Amino acid sequence: SKLFVKGKTLTLKVKPRPQSFSQKNWLIAKAISIEQKWTIPEHPLQAGEPLERTIIISGVGIIGAQLPKIQLIDNDSAISENGSLSSAEDALTVQDFFDNSHHSVNNGELYGQRTQKIRYIAAKSGNYSIPDITIFWFNSESGEIEEELIPGRLLSVEQGLILNDYKNYVKPEKNSRETFFYDEVFYNEILSKFKNIEWETVYTTLIFTTIILLLFLLERKYRQLNNAFNLIWMLFQSRALKTYQIYKLQLRLKKACKQSDYYQIKTILLEWAKIQYPEQSILNLVSLSAMTQSKSIIESLSQIDRYLYGNSSIKTIDSKTKLTLVNFMRTANKLKIQDNKLLQLPQMWQRQSGR
Repeated sequence: SKLFVKGKTLTLKVKPRPQSFSQKNWLIAKAISIEQKWTIPEHPLQAGEPLERTIIISGVGIIGAQLPKIQLIDNDSAISENGSLSSAEDALTVQDFFDNSHHSVNNGELYGQRTQKIRYIAAKSGNYSIPDITIFWFNSESGEIEEELIPGRLLSVEQGLILNDYKNYVKPEKNSRETFFYDEVFYNEILSKFKNIEWETVYTTLIFTTIILLLFLLERKYRQLNNAFNLIWMLFQSRALKTYQIYKLQLRLKKACKQSDYYQIKTILLEWAKIQYPEQSILNLVSLSAMTQSKSIIESLSQIDRYLYGNSSIKTIDSKTKLTLVNFMRTANKLKIQDNKLLQLPQMWQRQSGR
């Protein structure tokens, strides 16, 4: 299937680029702002140490992808220690390692932003000049050409042991400015103190501490296992006692059914309900019948109740009813308890619900 959208004709009038705008890259927006950040270390910058620069260009009425990408400086633009142009291997290494652009719409206005991160690494010591960058753009609100300046920076780099120079590094002679790196007296003093450490005492202390830690962990684990065992034992005792009590009641119920002792049957059923459902208030056979949805069990309990309370229509209780009650006690722990919801009971029981 195809979907067709019909709308009014939209006429766009595009003005030509102003002749006064001589820049190669055409940039038009309502507003342009630039933010720059440098990650300057607290110590003097050394050769081989990276210096990061973040440039954020924001614009109104333009998407992020249209904002210009800052062109990196060439290696030949670096200035060496004596002030002359350096060769490529002595200059800055420039890396453009992050470039991200995005835009959003807020209150019908388009906002774009471009973030560019640049890393500078000087191969050798010296002064390096990073030039200023000027961005020209056309203001669509005022109709004028404006410019934004991104200031450069002069980097003073000290000599450092970078990877390329380390192999060729020569130990300085005594009384030189870098002698403190190789102070043999200080080194030998530290080495002698290190050798004089009583390692047997250190090893003994370490082993003793490890043993104490293991004993502490084992004691804590034993305490947790002991608490878990006591809880399981209490649950087992409670469950075993409950099972034994129900088993004795089942034997009594079978005996009462054989003897047709219906008062005893009622007493046993209520005792069993008190054990099986201690959180429920079961005072008579009416509330007991509300614990199940089985029609046969409800009918059996109804017959017992009508017989006990002198209903002339019930002369005796058949064997099927007795067997139903015995099976009810045996399997009731598998039945779902109703949330105090009385089912459709016989009308006589509804009238006697206060009994």
